[in-house]
This record gives sequence, C-alpha cells and structure tokens, in this order.
Amino acid sequence: MSETPATEAVAESNEEGRVLPLVFSGKAGEYFGIWIVNVALTIVTLGIYSAWAKVRTNRYFYGSTRLDGDAFSYHARPMQILIARIIVVAVLVAYNVAIQIELWLIIPFIIAFIFLFPWLIARSLRFQSRVTRWRNVSFDFQTDYWPAFVTFILVPLITVFTLGFGAPIATKLTQEWAYNRFSFGDRPFKTELGLGSLYKLFFMVFFIGVFLYVGAIALMAGPAILSEVNGDGGPTMTPLMMIGFAGAYVMLIGVSLLILVYQAGVRNLVFSNLTLDDKHEFQSTISKRKYAWIILSNLIATIFTLGLLIPWAKVRLARFLADNTFVVPGGPLDEFVENVKETQGVIGEEYVDIEGIDIGIGL
Repeated sequence: MSETPATEAVAESNEEGRVLPLVFSGKAGEYFGIWIVNVALTIVTLGIYSAWAKVRTNRYFYGSTRLDGDAFSYHARPMQILIARIIVVAVLVAYNVAIQIELWLIIPFIIAFIFLFPWLIARSLRFQSRVTRWRNVSFDFQTDYWPAFVTFILVPLITVFTLGFGAPIATKLTQEWAYNRFSFGDRPFKTELGLGSLYKLFFMVFFIGVFLYVGAIALMAGPAILSEVNGDGGPTMTPLMMIGFAGAYVMLIGVSLLILVYQAGVRNLVFSNLTLDDKHEFQSTISKRKYAWIILSNLIATIFTLGLLIPWAKVRLARFLADNTFVVPGGPLDEFVENVKETQGVIGEEYVDIEGIDIGIGL
C-alpha cells in the first residue's frame, strides 16, 4: 500500500521510531456480495438472520484491517447476539403492552432504563472488546457500574445546565471513562485530554455554527421583508425568496455537519494522548472537513441509490479512518505481545458465550 500524505507527515514528525499505519484492504465489490446476502436472508427470516449478518460483516471488516502485517479478528457467535436481541425485543413488547394497560406503568420502565442503561453500555463495550483479537490476544474492558452511571446519566447534565458550554467537560469525562478502561490483554490503554484543547475545538465549531445559523435566518427573512417593502409580497414565494430559502437550507446542513467536525477533532485529540502500557503511542490525522464530507456524501449516495451504495459507503469510511490511524511502537511489538497475559480465562470465555450484549456503541 502506498503511503498517504498523512502517513508521510506522521513519519517525518517521528524520525526516530517506526510509525505503523492501519491498513484496510476491503473492497466495495467484495463486501457487496456479503451485504446483499445478509439483507436477503434477514428479510426472509423476519430479522432472525440479522445476528449472523452482523457477525459476517464484522469478520469481513476486522479481517480486512491489518496492523504490522497481522489482521484483527472478530470471534462473537451469532447465537450470543441473537439471544441478547430477543431479550431486548421482549422488553420492548412488555413496555408497549404495559402502557396500553395503564399509562402510569411507563414510570417503572423509565426508572429501570435509567439504571440499566449505563450497565448495558459497559457490558456492550466489554463484549465488543473480548470478541476482538489481534495476534490471538483479546482486548478487554472494565465494567465498573457507578463510574458508568455517573458518565452516562449525570455527566450529560453538565451540558444541559451550562446551555451547551460545558460540552468539552462532558466530552473529556466521557472519553477518558471509556478509553482508560480498555486494555489489550492485561496491558491498559490510557488517555488524558486537556480542557484547553477541547475548548479551542469547541469554540471554533461554536462560532462557525452561530455564523451559519444567523446567515440562515437572514436568508429566510431578508427576501420576505424586501418583498413586503417593495409591495410584491403575496401568497406565493418570489424567486428571490426561493433562492433565500435554498441558501438557508444549505447553511443549516452546514450547522449539523459541525457535530461531525467536533467528533473528528475529539478523535484526533484522544489518539494524540493515547498510550498502551505507557509505551506505545497512537496518532490520528483525520481532516475534519473531509470526515464531514465523507459522512454527508455517503448519506446522499445511500439515499439516492435506495441503499445499494451502503457497502461502498462503509468501505470508503473504513478505509479513510484506517489511512489516518497510526501506532508508534515504544519497542518491538513481537516481544510486547509475547509478554501480554489474557484477562479472561475459561470462566471469562464462558461468560462471553452467554453474555452477547452488543448495542452498537462506537467510540
């Protein structure tokens, strides 16, 4: 695989050590064959095959992603995921039956959800970690309940009660909670985000958002006011008003894309401060604008092809993320992996077999 400009930039900034890029070799045509069969069998089986579809998809994407010549692997069993999904469906059915009987019965469900939601997220992250391997070593995740409860129930209130200006604080607490609980075998990951960098990113996004939002209002209101002043206003929209509304719509789309810009910036900051076993470092060189454009254009392409370009969109995004993700080893990886110990053991493996909680959390 030829070096990308991002690869060369990172290599130049780290001349004393190796820089290992993630290499994604998946192809849209290959994945389309997997995807179309998954869709057909999921429809025919009324959704039951979706668990097998998820496993086939993840095995393809993990197996197509390599680090230092070795691919990642995904070891979940479809039945694990199917059982968990059946439980979720059963709970949703019970919820709908309950509110049909008595509306007040929604209260116990809400209370239970508030306390179960952090537990589900933590278990989902552990499940995803334990079924992911590299060089035959599994990842892992610590599932302390109360830190998860604080992170997902109380921390979001910081953003609410500060009218959004506490978002960087919430981001710091959430990202550090997650990444500092991941491990590769018994070797922990660690990251520490600076609030100054997060607020710099936040205010850049905020001021651009305000500018676009005010511009959208001006484009919507300006032509209408001008038409009234000139006396040509009426029940139909003038060409000037139509142009104004079209421009405003584009600006509002721009406001929504700023969320993606913020996400890309946060990822870069997390990886620039991320270490494994206090020696191996990471880099992320995602272009914020390009990331937002890829997400937007993928969405447009998917909609206008009625979903047929979903495989192309997923492969395109996976390749972009891999091309901009790097590992900077602090020593020989072969020697490091040989000394890593698994954290699960036999009991842990059996527990994963019956757990199967995977609610699609992505960090």
